[in-house]
Amino acid sequence: MNDKHMTDPDDQDIHTLYQQLDQEQPPAELDERILSAAHQSLVSGEDQSSSVTPIRRKSRSWYVPVSYVAVMLISLGLAGAFAPAGGL
Repeated sequence: MNDKHMTDPDDQDIHTLYQQLDQEQPPAELDERILSAAHQSLVSGEDQSSSVTPIRRKSRSWYVPVSYVAVMLISLGLAGAFAPAGGL
């Protein structure tokens, strides 16, 4: 972005904020702790999947039939709209 074209004060403020975002970095100690915990989890073979609640498929079983009906109704509507005057 060229600074010469920013005449609105709000644009300059936004530009300054974006420049500050480029400079933000997490502390090196935090990065090291995260990497160490990930490595430890892989080495120990811990299974973290037990803490995740599975999605219930039964609650979404109506999506497919309803989508079929919707496609058929839209198709019939379009066929009727574009049919010749004496057709269908």
